[in-house]
Amino acid sequence: DIIPKPPLIVIDGANVAYAYGQAQSLALQNNGNGTTGLRGGPDARGILIACNYFLSAGCRVQVVLPAPWLRNRSSTAPTGSITIAPQLQVLHSLQEQGLLCAAPSTDDDDAYAIMLARREDVRAARRRGGGQVGTNGGASRNDNGGSSSSIIDRGGGFVLSNDQFRDAMSRDKHSANPTGLRDWLEGKTGKLSDHLTCRSGRISYSFSDLASFDEYGDRELDFMPNPRHKLVEDIERHNRAKELSLA
Repeated sequence: DIIPKPPLIVIDGANVAYAYGQAQSLALQNNGNGTTGLRGGPDARGILIACNYFLSAGCRVQVVLPAPWLRNRSSTAPTGSITIAPQLQVLHSLQEQGLLCAAPSTDDDDAYAIMLARREDVRAARRRGGGQVGTNGGASRNDNGGSSSSIIDRGGGFVLSNDQFRDAMSRDKHSANPTGLRDWLEGKTGKLSDHLTCRSGRISYSFSDLASFDEYGDRELDFMPNPRHKLVEDIERHNRAKELSLA
């Protein structure tokens, strides 16, 4: 596995779905339309919108979700899981495309997301040949392997989530063999300059109501990943250049 690959974005599906549902509910209230459906509950459309953002930028995507989210109403899915048919269709479509990782109901889905991203970070460092791969299972983000300064070209793994993973960091810190999870998530494993440019393993995000609508005429919120994250900066720079070339 020595062929360079684009960055892998591991999406915390539950976190994104709940964030979109809450933002959509607020947008409807602000526009005098009240609330419908789950009234701020999880909405799989947010996952799809986030996936499309990164896929259109040439990144790879994996969505991690608890397995019960893929079941119907007759299942033992926990309260709050997505059970509305159109949203299940969204999730099943992602699964058919190989973009979804279903974590067993007895397991911690956050742990799956973090492991996927960190594993890809280590592999990307090895592909570049100049990455520092320590015995703690994390790849340092201060390597300069390759001639390009673009983080898109260097690849690696990232987790998209507004969860700060405090429980996971605490478990890692107090384990017999800590892996430096907090440093990886916050981008402090490299030089100070790397941390200041937000080359962290976690990408935060928001959703904004810009009065956009999908092809069915339903209101659709805009996905806004952290503008200060280095990967997002590169993606937005590329998008602006592309739009200007078409103007």
